[in-house]
Amino acid sequence: MLEYPQYSNVDYPFLSWTPSALPMVGITMFIVMNIVLIYSIVKIMQNAMIF
Repeated sequence: MLEYPQYSNVDYPFLSWTPSALPMVGITMFIVMNIVLIYSIVKIMQNAMIF
């Protein structure tokens, strides 16, 4: 996600982000996936009665 045109609407017109928006898209994806991971780990630990 380092502003490569292959990940933007330069090569794929149906994508909504431009090359300059790719760093923010990457950061947002990283944050969202970490939230999902933390939520999943907490739920697994609660079901295992560790907390």
